[in-house]
Amino acid sequence: MNSYSLSQWVLFFYIYCFFGWCFESAYVSIKERHFVNRGFLRLPMLPIYGSGALAILVVTIPVRTNLVFVYVLGTLSATLLELVTGAAMEAIFKMRYWDYSDQKFNYKGYICLSSSIAWGFLAILLTEFIHKPIEQFVLNVNVALKWSLLGVITVLFVSDLVGSVKAAWDLRKLLEQLEKLKEKTEELEQKLEQQKEKIAESVAEQKEKLAESVAEQKERIAESVAEQKERITESVAEQKERIAESVAEQKEKLAVQKERLARKKEQLGQRIAELPTYMSETGNDDYDSVSERMRKEIENLWEERRTYMEKTNFLMRSQLRGNPNAKSKKFGHALADLKEKAKQKREKKEA
Repeated sequence: MNSYSLSQWVLFFYIYCFFGWCFESAYVSIKERHFVNRGFLRLPMLPIYGSGALAILVVTIPVRTNLVFVYVLGTLSATLLELVTGAAMEAIFKMRYWDYSDQKFNYKGYICLSSSIAWGFLAILLTEFIHKPIEQFVLNVNVALKWSLLGVITVLFVSDLVGSVKAAWDLRKLLEQLEKLKEKTEELEQKLEQQKEKIAESVAEQKEKLAESVAEQKERIAESVAEQKERITESVAEQKERIAESVAEQKEKLAVQKERLARKKEQLGQRIAELPTYMSETGNDDYDSVSERMRKEIENLWEERRTYMEKTNFLMRSQLRGNPNAKSKKFGHALADLKEKAKQKREKKEA
C-alpha cells in the first residue's frame, strides 16, 4: 500500500470511477425504468466514487487489520468528501446533483445517516475483497500498457471534465435568465391584476356618484313640480275669471317640465351606460391601453422564456438526464421546466 506510485493511484481512481458509474447507473436506471447515464460526466465514470475509494484506502492504511476502525474511518472520510463536494458544486453551479433532504437524519441534503452507514460497510467491502484483485491487476499490468491506458483515459477524462464543467456553467446562466424572466412576468401579471382592481373601484365610485346625482335631480324636479302645483292652486283661487287660460298655461309649463325631466333621465342613463368610454376620454383611468400594453409585454416575456428553454445543447441536456433528482434552491422552477423539456425531447426521440 505504501509503495503505490502516483500512476498506480491514478489508475485506481479511474477504475473505481468506472465501478461507481456501473453501480449508480444500474440503480437509477432501474428506479427510473429507463437507462440513465448517471453522473456529471458523459464518460462512464463517477469521480465522487473514485475519490471516495481513494480516500477510504488512504485513511485506513494504519488500521487495515482492525475492521471497526476501518468502518469508522471509512465512514468519516467518505461522508466528509460527500459533504464538501456537494456543497462546493451547489455553490458554484447553483444545482444540487444529489439530495438527501427526504432522508431521515440528513444535513442540509448533502449527507444523511443511511448513506454514511453504507459508506462504512463499503469501506470494509473495499479493503477486504474488492481492492485485492484490482491491486494485483494494477501492480502486474505491463508498463507500456499501463501508460497507454493512463494516457488515453486521462485525455478523455480531462476533455470530458472541461466540457461538462462548461455545460454546467452554461446551465447555471440559463437557469438565472429563466428565473429572471419568470419573476418579471409574475410582477407584470400582479400589476395587471392591481390595475383591474383599481378600475373596478373607480367604476363603482362613478356609478355611486351618478346615482346620487340622479336622486338629487329627481328630488329637485319633484320640489319644482310641487311648487308649480301650489302656485297654480293659488292662482285659480285668486283669478277665477282667467282659470281656463291659466290652467292651460300651467299645464303647458308642466308638460315642458316633464319633458325636461324625461330628457335628463335619458341623459343620466346614457352617461351610466357610457361610463368606461367616459373614463377613458376624461383621463380618469386609461385601463384599456394600459392593460393591452401589459398583456403584450407578458406575452413577449413568455415567448422569450420559451426561446431560452430551447437553448439547451447536448451536454446541458445530458447533465439534466444524468441527474434526474438534481434540485436547485435558487432556480427550482426554472430547473423543473428544463428537466420536463429534456424529458419530452427524450420521449419524442424514443417514439
